[in-house]
Amino acid sequence: MFAHTLAPAAVQQLGLFEPELVQSIQQRAAKEPAAARALIFIFTTQLLSQLFNIDSWA
Repeated sequence: MFAHTLAPAAVQQLGLFEPELVQSIQQRAAKEPAAARALIFIFTTQLLSQLFNIDSWA
């Protein structure tokens, strides 16, 4: 679920975050606690938007 929710296509579809930046944060998350926290925030936002059927914030 984590990988699906943060997949570039899913991130791009919602339009809240830049897919390239999310991928960069994913790569840094194992080494940097701040990046890990940011990734959790992004994941939670993406997941809630899917659960409540929010197609786009734009």
